[in-house]
Amino acid sequence: FYTTPQGHLLQALITSTLPDLVTYDTLVGVGHTTPYLPHHAVCLPPEQATQAAPWPLAASSVDGIVAIHGFEYAVDPCRMLDHMMRALKPLGGVHIIIPNTWSPLKDTPGTPYATCPAYSATRVQGWLRAAGFDDVVARGAWYGWPSASVPVQAWLSQLGRDIDDLTGVPLVPGLWMISARKVVPGLRTLSAPQRSCGMWLAQPA
Repeated sequence: FYTTPQGHLLQALITSTLPDLVTYDTLVGVGHTTPYLPHHAVCLPPEQATQAAPWPLAASSVDGIVAIHGFEYAVDPCRMLDHMMRALKPLGGVHIIIPNTWSPLKDTPGTPYATCPAYSATRVQGWLRAAGFDDVVARGAWYGWPSASVPVQAWLSQLGRDIDDLTGVPLVPGLWMISARKVVPGLRTLSAPQRSCGMWLAQPA
């Protein structure tokens, strides 16, 4: 799929939606994340990361986690979030790319989302908060429909993300990026996350 024009577009849109990952000193990718990660990142293959068994990562050892083609295949999504929470350092960030419940991609043969489960942003945000995460933000990564031409999909996606940034209220994207932080007592983040890049600044409580 990622060798096709639509695949190239989707990969470019996901890349532009993710924050600047090189700012994480220690970074772990979950699923098929190699095209998106800087060289210093470590990848957990999907056959390992999606199982309920504990991840081979020390507690509070990771600055950032990115999940692409991983979360939606998890045997137990809430258990995966527990693994992320355990592995992250205080104020560590997690970024999850998932297909929206109503995404046309999940019913389109030939895409990596054709047969996987899809989730609403509200559900995943609730799971993140229940796992102890804070500063949970959802942002659209792709807007459109697969039958549209690549230029039309690119235009719709840019328009949707511009409206998202302007209003702070996402429309109905085909793909979500949901970001959150591990916040611990004594530390907090700014009340208004920097939505343009999906990152946050920390300040003392």
